[in-house]
Amino acid sequence: MNAFSFDGVFGPETPQAEVFARAVEPQVSACLQGFNSTVFCYGPSGTGKSYTCYGPSGAVGSGGDADAAKWAASAGAGMIPRATEHLFAAIERGGALQHERFLLRVSFLQLYRESLSDLLAPVGGAALALREDPHRGVFVEGLTEVAVRTPQQVWALAARGQRARSTAATKANDASSRSHAIFTVIVEQTVVTASSAGDALDPAAVAAAAPAAATPAGGSNSTVGTAAAALKLSRLNLVDLAGSERAAMMGENADRLEESKKINLSLSALAKVISTLVDARGRAVHVPYRDSKLTRLLQDSLGGNCRTAMIACVSPLGAVAEDTMTTLHFASRAKTIQNHARVNLQSNDNAVSSSLLAQYEAQLAQLREQLAQAESARVTDATPGVEAERLESERCAAEAALAQCVREYAKERAQKVRLQQQISALQKRLLRTQIDELQGKVLIGGRPLDEDSSAAAETPSEAPSSAARVADAASAPDHPSLSDTQTALAAERRRADKLEGRVRALAARVQELTHELEVCRTALAKASGVKENGQENGAASAADEGSHKPKPSGAGPGCGESAEAGTAPALDAKQSADVARLRRERDASAQAAKEHERRANRLAQELAALQEANTKQKEQLMSETRTALRNAQKEADKTARRVVALSAEHEKALATLATERDVHAVRMAELEATCGRLVKQANSRAEEAAAAADEVRRSMEQQKAAHSTLLADVEERAAAHMQAGAERLAMQMESAQVHHAKRVAELEERLGAVQRRAEEVEEAFEADRSRHEHELSEAQAAVRDERARAEESLRQARTQTAAAEAAAIAASTEAEEAVKVAQVELQTAKKRAKDAEDAAAKATADARSIVEAVRAEGAATKAAVAQDGGMP
Repeated sequence: MNAFSFDGVFGPETPQAEVFARAVEPQVSACLQGFNSTVFCYGPSGTGKSYTCYGPSGAVGSGGDADAAKWAASAGAGMIPRATEHLFAAIERGGALQHERFLLRVSFLQLYRESLSDLLAPVGGAALALREDPHRGVFVEGLTEVAVRTPQQVWALAARGQRARSTAATKANDASSRSHAIFTVIVEQTVVTASSAGDALDPAAVAAAAPAAATPAGGSNSTVGTAAAALKLSRLNLVDLAGSERAAMMGENADRLEESKKINLSLSALAKVISTLVDARGRAVHVPYRDSKLTRLLQDSLGGNCRTAMIACVSPLGAVAEDTMTTLHFASRAKTIQNHARVNLQSNDNAVSSSLLAQYEAQLAQLREQLAQAESARVTDATPGVEAERLESERCAAEAALAQCVREYAKERAQKVRLQQQISALQKRLLRTQIDELQGKVLIGGRPLDEDSSAAAETPSEAPSSAARVADAASAPDHPSLSDTQTALAAERRRADKLEGRVRALAARVQELTHELEVCRTALAKASGVKENGQENGAASAADEGSHKPKPSGAGPGCGESAEAGTAPALDAKQSADVARLRRERDASAQAAKEHERRANRLAQELAALQEANTKQKEQLMSETRTALRNAQKEADKTARRVVALSAEHEKALATLATERDVHAVRMAELEATCGRLVKQANSRAEEAAAAADEVRRSMEQQKAAHSTLLADVEERAAAHMQAGAERLAMQMESAQVHHAKRVAELEERLGAVQRRAEEVEEAFEADRSRHEHELSEAQAAVRDERARAEESLRQARTQTAAAEAAAIAASTEAEEAVKVAQVELQTAKKRAKDAEDAAAKATADARSIVEAVRAEGAATKAAVAQDGGMP
């Protein structure tokens, strides 16, 4: 009796939860600590390897989130859904440790006939190649790695990959895995520690430690010095090996035999590697990892830097006792292998900065900085209005300088604000989109990355928080499109142009009034000069008048003095006229000066009113422009949120379309199986009808031979007893006739039975044909319904993506081709049935001709006997 020693034995009644807790959970916990971990299931087909990995057959579902959640929550869920749930639960429990940041990625590949394929890539992808790197070790080039944030995403990816695996029916299992599958979860965690043991860890230093190895501490904690970052990069490999098979279990299918050959070769290479490691016993020996791609993929798991657990699956059936013993020996030898696992910790700055998580965080910090700069630039661009007001309050009385200032302000405002606002809005929308994309890839203790530093990236007065933006996007009933925003901006530009024209008109009016004021001032100055000249002339004339007054009598010089006295009245009259004229001119000038002064005062009042109106217009223009800018910014924010919402709806529609396409493919496969079954049934019916016709033909031939023998016997007896006497011959002939009549009646009865059997076969065939036609019509109706639903889905998805439309059209084309193939096969079956019916009819005609021939021979024999009996 053989005895084996293992770490645990689980019977058929052991629940999946206990198997996971004892065999798999320690490996998952080690992965969170930074160790590479591997769990693989080994054993023959039909022993429960896939059940241990995934759960019950058919529990995977269609791959949607609801099906994945239902699959993972079932009591029979395997180690893959339980391991991912345990990972995320551990991250959630450690979420309070702000110095740990996690990034999880998932990959799923299969090894089928020594060819690697990506189970998460689109169908029909090229085969992958193995590469080896001094730092990364053995890796698969071009393998898809999907960043995940929730367990539901991991379950959906695992379900999608499991449906894409190569399976086939064998004598041991109806859905046997014909490939090796490796489901990998890559855990990348950045650990930030304080510079000294006594210092508290500042959140600002932790947030900045990912893109830089050492960052000065900020915030309120002045005691914190610097923070250092370390990277842990570990892998959790969950391996489902294909079952080793014997050729007798494969039947005569060439594909199954070739698959079994490749599977056995890879498992033999695995056994050889394990045997070499066991026999080495610490010595340096050559391990044949390169004999198979499977052993190269599991190189670290077998004797390398990894913690490995093997689940050996066996069957309790006595018929496979030899396979059970082989599996137990294999597991017993593998148990003695010594691995050298270590924590994959890299504390140098280059390692941290080169990690994918650090790259994501550095890009996110850079984008947030650019967004903050764009916000500050937008706020700064609104200050020229304040500067213009200050300049306006300090400007002098020169209206030309005022007009120039207004013109420069309007031009600068119309150009700079318009261009800067558009550029700022576009950059802001682009940066937010990139930030949202990067936030979908990064986990910080089970929470999005932006929750730790959203307050630092946005000011409370200018930028709302991320949660508020999401709430606004969810509660906003109407989100204007980008075209509506552009239309509103164009309207605001036209309004600004109109206001600018009004400002120009007011400036021109100010210039006109200024010119008139200068004219009035010039006229006033001239009038003042004339007035002063008149006063001087009046004073001079008065002096002259005093100097030419007549002297008293007796004092004159004689006759000469009397002549001068005679001309004095004439001079006084002329001077008086001049003085009166000058006085009138002076009064007119004074009146004109007063008029000009009143006009100047009126013009000054109008100028002040115009300046006040200009100021009000300018303030109104600036207020309206600020309001328009705020509205445009709000519209841009709404547009950005609308773009994000549309992107989410687009991705959701793509996922729904992919799910419908998968369901359509499953239904088409079922339809093809139904058509194949109908064709097989029709072929079977045709073969049965042909066999019945052959049986009828053989029976008629046997009856014909027996009748011929009987006729020969009758003739022999008639010849032997002819000479014995006519009476004896007559008696014998009567007996022969009676026997022949009975035989003919028996043959006719059998012929009727054969005819009835042929009619029954024909009726059954007609019934089967009608039933087959009904089933085919139902199948065609189902195909039409499916095609109609597919076309409806195509019409709905055509506006979202051309690729989805192409995929749906391809699916519809495949459905039509499948229907055409089914119709061709049905026509072939009908043709075969018609041939069988013709063969049956021909057999019936042959039987009837044979009966007629027998009757004719009987009548001829009877006539011959009667003729012989009438001879003397």
